[in-house]
Amino acid sequence: MAFTKCSLIFLFAQFPFFLWAADFYSPRTAALGGAGHASPECNDAIYLNPAYLSFLKIYGISGNFQLDPSSNSHLFNISIADGTKGLIFHAGISYTYGKNNQLIHFSISKDILETLGLGIGGKIIWSNVPPTGKAIEAYFSIFQKITPWLQISILIDNLFSHCAKWGLHREITLGTQWNINSIFFLFFDPLWVFNESQEKKLGYQLGLEIPFLDSLFFRLGKFQNVRMIEQRYRGEGYGIGVGWQAPKISLNYGLSFSALSSKKIMTHYFGLNVYL
Repeated sequence: MAFTKCSLIFLFAQFPFFLWAADFYSPRTAALGGAGHASPECNDAIYLNPAYLSFLKIYGISGNFQLDPSSNSHLFNISIADGTKGLIFHAGISYTYGKNNQLIHFSISKDILETLGLGIGGKIIWSNVPPTGKAIEAYFSIFQKITPWLQISILIDNLFSHCAKWGLHREITLGTQWNINSIFFLFFDPLWVFNESQEKKLGYQLGLEIPFLDSLFFRLGKFQNVRMIEQRYRGEGYGIGVGWQAPKISLNYGLSFSALSSKKIMTHYFGLNVYL
């Protein structure tokens, strides 16, 4: 059955969809200020760290909705990821529809050791607003569980720099997760952007996740010099959100406050994950 599910993902990936190259944020990612690369939840691994797909140990179906009331813009997203045990490779695919663009991400991963994994993802990019057009991009990641309280990842995004006209330059993100006795989890993800001005080269994403009663989660985040979803500029801001998780389902909400020049943006994120 696991092989059949994984095969369906590969077949689905062959259809000629088009997408936008910007990373998609789930409610959890948005609440953490974009952090969480070293420990993405469920299908978030498709975008943040494809190498982590081999460590999910589940088959996940995810649906998300993003709303920006200030510009009346929205995004719809659906994804499938197969990280079940016993597979030679693990894979995931997502499709996102927005007012200005469409997105598909496709990722595949392999666990080399019990604590080490490699992953690669592909993007086909289609913009509906000037400069319009389409392009193909790729990204690569490494995941390593160092100790029970520390795990790290490295993500190299936009490998070919085919999307520079949309402000999508090659970017390296170091993801870290610090487990403080399972009382709370701290995420610090510094990033470096190539081919940007000196003041825009360095940025970071900082997040805090606090579990309650084994099923509830409270999240806070801060980001600096990070590209905004549905925008073509980098900015700074904050995130906040909550989540509820059961054995086979989870519900999440995130709220992101960001500033681009003089414009203030507040975006709502809603998400549903089903685990099989």
